[in-house]
Amino acid sequence: MASRMMAIAVRNSTKTQLSLVSTRSASSGGQYAEQLAKIGNRDIVGYGWNGELVYHDRVDYPMPAIRFKENTPDVMALREKEKSDWKKLSIQEKKALYRASFCQTFAEMKYPSGEWKQHIGMALIAASLSIYVSLLMGLFGNNLISCFLYKVLLQVQNQLLDYGGSGMSVMEMSHRGATYLKIHEDVIKRCRDILKVPDNYKILLMPGGGTGQFSAVAMNLMGKTGCADYAVTGAWSAKAFKEAQKYGKANLVFPKAEKFTTIPNQSEWKLDPNASYVYYCDNETVDGVEFNFIPETNGVPIVCDMSSNFMSRPVDVSKFGVIYAGAQKNVGPAGITVVIVREDLIGHALPFTPSILDYAATAKDNSIANTPPTFCIYVMGQVFEWLQRKGGIEGMAKHSQEKSQLIYKAIEDSKGFYFCPVDAKCRSRMNVPFRITANVDYEKEFLEKAEKQGMMQLKGHRSVGGIRASLYNAVTLENTETLAKFMREFYESKN
Repeated sequence: MASRMMAIAVRNSTKTQLSLVSTRSASSGGQYAEQLAKIGNRDIVGYGWNGELVYHDRVDYPMPAIRFKENTPDVMALREKEKSDWKKLSIQEKKALYRASFCQTFAEMKYPSGEWKQHIGMALIAASLSIYVSLLMGLFGNNLISCFLYKVLLQVQNQLLDYGGSGMSVMEMSHRGATYLKIHEDVIKRCRDILKVPDNYKILLMPGGGTGQFSAVAMNLMGKTGCADYAVTGAWSAKAFKEAQKYGKANLVFPKAEKFTTIPNQSEWKLDPNASYVYYCDNETVDGVEFNFIPETNGVPIVCDMSSNFMSRPVDVSKFGVIYAGAQKNVGPAGITVVIVREDLIGHALPFTPSILDYAATAKDNSIANTPPTFCIYVMGQVFEWLQRKGGIEGMAKHSQEKSQLIYKAIEDSKGFYFCPVDAKCRSRMNVPFRITANVDYEKEFLEKAEKQGMMQLKGHRSVGGIRASLYNAVTLENTETLAKFMREFYESKN
């Protein structure tokens, strides 16, 4: 069988140059004849899927990069002239060299204008399969950590390739096109309606998650007085406090605890009347601590991280300066953060604040100064629509209380076999951490058996260990009853 041998000659001068020299074997014809004919006298300048300079002794090695045209005497003369001094070339000569440098691959020869359609099609098929797997998990599993809404997934799957008769997926749309802008505005309106957000608040859709807001809050608000108060009640508020110290004076309103199992009464807080804001995290996912009150700050703006209990209970937005929430726990996929900010707090950012984290810049451009994660925003809108149909915030609050009480009751009824270290007055409805006190090995056995029954990701955070049941909005009452029943059965098997 005929083959075309490729050799690389490497010469060192001021820089390494790669020269591809081709030689034909003694016999001719064979399976490469068509490729050889297409190449002709054109230069082969690279190999591999990305046109890399990789040696291979087959001329049809995947997607060789081939000059679009053969070298003409005029082009060769220009290449020689280029070697001496690029600056001496005229604009017309530079354009001629640029055009002569175009390359193409065998795939482009075969599909000169439509190959991209295959790649887009495969990407959409892969996305559809991923959603299908998620649906199967929803049907046959009892995943108890941030599982997604089955009906919302079905709706997303139905519109994946053709949103609203547009002939396009939301993933394909321009973020400034009329169809997407309508989605964008609808998401913001639904959020405002669900939470009853007053008119003097802006709703921003920002990147960076909660971690991004650790910086954004301080950079946008601390400049007013140069200091801020922080209530550190768990791992996430501790990280926010640490980040804030980069941008001004951050005060602890009560001493930081070694273990986060309670929230001090506000009578124990020491607030600075000169603070630009008072910051707290409404629900600490790692430690299972949740606020059951809104702090009184004597007019100092309150900033609250509600990432993990967002839209799980009614909230009086007018009592806050800023509320922010990463979508991924309760209202959508990871990739977008909802920021609700009072208008009088916008426009005071520190001079070095990046535009991407500047509330004023984001508000001015309606959250599309950069290309937003359009698909994440669209899915979040579908969740908002579902939530409105399910009775809104009041319905979610009742739902959350019922679920958490099932797990806490299973703990209390175990006569000490299970133990929750969190003070009863501030136990979280979203995240229930507990330990098995009788035997450490029981925890490992508990997790293994639970996983075999379809209850996944129940292991506690690495910093605290143990077991943790996360009961976000998408977790059903049936899911929770399954876990509570398993807890009782496991306890009974050990007693």
